[in-house]
Amino acid sequence: TPWALDQLTHRLGRRPNGITMLPCPTDIDRPLPPQASVEQGRGDFISVFHLQNHRRKNLKNLAKAFASIQAPTAEHSLTVIGGGDDQDVAACSKLIAGIDGASLAGRMDREPLRERMQRATALVLPSLRESFGLVFIEALFAGLPIIYPRGTAIDGYFDEYGFALAVDARDPHSIAAAMETAARSEHRLKEELGRWQTSEHASGFQRPMIARDFADGLRACLASDQTASG
Repeated sequence: TPWALDQLTHRLGRRPNGITMLPCPTDIDRPLPPQASVEQGRGDFISVFHLQNHRRKNLKNLAKAFASIQAPTAEHSLTVIGGGDDQDVAACSKLIAGIDGASLAGRMDREPLRERMQRATALVLPSLRESFGLVFIEALFAGLPIIYPRGTAIDGYFDEYGFALAVDARDPHSIAAAMETAARSEHRLKEELGRWQTSEHASGFQRPMIARDFADGLRACLASDQTASG
């Protein structure tokens, strides 16, 4: 990821032969065209993670943010998708207890999950720690704008795109503001996302391009090694 590359460069200095940066590949890289919600302005938010990881995935601050944007004039929904044992479910249920519109949906198979993503307003996952966050890429290819944590996960890949909203994961107000933006501007964000899905930038997150870049990187390393030993 760009932020990890920055940290590596800071610690070790620039590599003389450059670095090939590869995003994580996923089998969910077939674009589904974005679909606008029936009710514009009404946010249908989803979050996807195993409930065992609710602390690291920051459900506490997500719940606070969601509660703060609920109002009689804006009845939003927040659906948390992911499996877990009875203890996990109890812990997560406690965090969203009393918040109208918030619910747990349990685990979901991959194809139904893609279809659910396509119908939603935005994926909200303000994790406190995230090495990459493959679900963000899967959401984009399912036609779903994303809200992600600044400084981690996929940060640095989508700075120029409005459909990817970075937030301060430790600030519920920052998360809430992004959710309101996603609901208010859903049509515009999904139009932009639809254009991105067929772009060269998007192809960089699909398996054929990742494989090509990986092979090119290996060839560059071999050529460099031969030159150095030569």
